[in-house]
Amino acid sequence: MKRKGTRYKRAPAKVATNKQAKQMIKTRAATYFIITMITSVILSGCNQQKSQPKNERLNRWLDYYGLVLDDFRDTLFIENNAILKSPVDTANIHFKMFKDFYIYSANHNFLIDLDSYFLVLEKNTEGELICRGTAVDQEVALIDIKNKIRQRIIFCGTACFAEEAQWIDNKTIYILGFSKPEKKSIPVVWVFNRENNQLKELQALQKPIINKAKSYHKNIRLDKIIFD
Repeated sequence: MKRKGTRYKRAPAKVATNKQAKQMIKTRAATYFIITMITSVILSGCNQQKSQPKNERLNRWLDYYGLVLDDFRDTLFIENNAILKSPVDTANIHFKMFKDFYIYSANHNFLIDLDSYFLVLEKNTEGELICRGTAVDQEVALIDIKNKIRQRIIFCGTACFAEEAQWIDNKTIYILGFSKPEKKSIPVVWVFNRENNQLKELQALQKPIINKAKSYHKNIRLDKIIFD
């Protein structure tokens, strides 16, 4: 006696399953691509928000004194600017003491040091930075981090003072401060080209300022330091 059983048509069912699987793979691939693109856009936006606004230091210094860049019209090219270079120990305690105040180029190969030559810093028992005094002279230096070379850009006695610096690109630096001929403080932008070592001085001779000259560096840029 022959048993009568149910016959399953497996072949068509298998074909249908393969089609569904292929469609699912396509759908998942498309979904993954869309999610990846959205995530990329979101992360890009976050990174732009976290990055420093363009020329933030320059604009902050100008705003503090009520100035705009167009106020600096009187140009002086500084001839025979002495190029003094010396080795620098980036592992030195004194060098590291100023690490929060160095101004780095976008590629982080170079930095501007406005402070370590003339500020006398130490840490108190609470770990706070205390300024115990300043030297008469100030040196603005460019430091080649990889090669550990310090190069003087500007040397100021009582006749000038640098408060801030701004990298415009990886070779051009604006140094912001004051010159003081005949007891009158004049806002100045020194423009230094790292590649050819050219230095020029732009002055805002006819523009009054809204805050006391040379007060920016203590009130704004070095506000983490306690000045005695």
